[in-house]
Amino acid sequence: MKKIAFITAIALVLCLTGTAEAVKNWNAKFQLHYAGAHDAKVNTCSFEVTDCGSDIVVDGGAGGQGADNSRFDIYVIAIDTEGIAGLRYGITCIADDYFFYGWTKCSDLEIPTDPWPACGGGNAQTWGFEKPGGHITVGIIDVYVYGTATTLCTAEDPRVGFAEWCDGSSPEPFCNKTNEVAPAVKDLYFGCVGFNGTSGVSRCDVIATEKASWGAIKALYR
Repeated sequence: MKKIAFITAIALVLCLTGTAEAVKNWNAKFQLHYAGAHDAKVNTCSFEVTDCGSDIVVDGGAGGQGADNSRFDIYVIAIDTEGIAGLRYGITCIADDYFFYGWTKCSDLEIPTDPWPACGGGNAQTWGFEKPGGHITVGIIDVYVYGTATTLCTAEDPRVGFAEWCDGSSPEPFCNKTNEVAPAVKDLYFGCVGFNGTSGVSRCDVIATEKASWGAIKALYR
């Protein structure tokens, strides 16, 4: 019961907190990883990234080959973190040629858009205790890819216009959000998987700029 109460408290903090200034998680980013054919028994939340540059795959397979050959698992991973207890982000599609079968969350709680996962959708997730810094597996997208699909990317949560990474500080978490003003800065934070011969985008070797603005998660609902 104590753990449930603490998780609930974290969720409330993420929804209701005001502004907090910090530089923790200043270099955190969101990355997609192509895990190959859908396999719920093999592709689980236990997936760990040791070396981002070598463990992350951003070039996916060919679509339009039938359900058994073009249904893939795509991991959402928060990379280069310094400890997180909550985050928010979105998914965007360069070409809206996907069918989303489902989603496996790797957090304790989440508040997604409806539907989720979806092109243009967003999600906010929390853990009861701060996850250690490094590369954190956030969830797994189960998706069918059509032959005309090109790129699937992480993005800002459309409900607020930014992505965010928050640590487990109490009573108020310290949060880093993407710069809402300069697109060139925002683009440093979001990795992609490419399909049908389109190259994906890795953010494993990108150093985020300190020009980004910092702040706490704003309320999902007013």
